[in-house]
Amino acid sequence: MQLIYNDESFDEWSEKVRKFEMERAMRLMSKGKNKEEVLEEYSKRITEKLLHPLYPALFKPVGYDSVESRKKYEEAIKNRGDVADHVSD
Repeated sequence: MQLIYNDESFDEWSEKVRKFEMERAMRLMSKGKNKEEVLEEYSKRITEKLLHPLYPALFKPVGYDSVESRKKYEEAIKNRGDVADHVSD
């Protein structure tokens, strides 16, 4: 299965993946493989392939600085003035 080309959208690529995996599943069933096993394998393979290009974005924080974020939070809390921290009757 080809990877995403530069001029190809994720939707176009994912449609190719779906067709490729569907054809593979149909071939396996035509050879007599158990339909439930083929469906399970199909779902795992297509999920892994569709998530693969997204993994770097999921696991690589982009532009987030926890120290700077903490400083901004503490400054906002310090400057918020009098507010109720609980509700009482």
